[in-house]
Amino acid sequence: MKNSTQKEKKGKRIIISEEIDSRIYGFALVLTFIFIGFLLQFYPLYFGNQFITKVVQVLCVIIGIIGLISEIHKSKSSIVGIDYLILGVLFISGWLALFYFFKHWLVNIVSFSLLFLGLFSFFAGIQQIAYSVVWFIKQKKDGNSTDFNRDDFLLFLTKLFGALLVFAQVCKAVLEIKNN
Repeated sequence: MKNSTQKEKKGKRIIISEEIDSRIYGFALVLTFIFIGFLLQFYPLYFGNQFITKVVQVLCVIIGIIGLISEIHKSKSSIVGIDYLILGVLFISGWLALFYFFKHWLVNIVSFSLLFLGLFSFFAGIQQIAYSVVWFIKQKKDGNSTDFNRDDFLLFLTKLFGALLVFAQVCKAVLEIKNN
């Protein structure tokens, strides 16, 4: 009898759906790019040249941010708008870097589209977040059942603070590249 239960335990495997599996690998890849970008911050001569290391660092962070936006967009959170907010921060960061490094009218004309898209995405994200929060509060007051709970709010805060940290990292990288 003992052997049969051991065999049953060995035979049971956790089956992860393809959607969850994709999300796990997606977030793992995002964290890998952001972590490598963060590590290169401490080893400026990792590739033998400080400029090359900074370029690889910025590319890793940008790819990580784009991947994060994609993964957040795929999530089924009750609070919508985080993806637009992060996309807006990314576009504004790109515009800020171009404006800060290249003080030329032609670059300003081209980078103006980044500023426009960044502000549009940022404000659209803020409005979607506010609308979804107000909608859930109204649904709760009316006694209708909602999917909004404490976990959704904590997930929202985590994404918001993550976006702010990414923005701070991009600003720090821009300032360090400018100083070197």
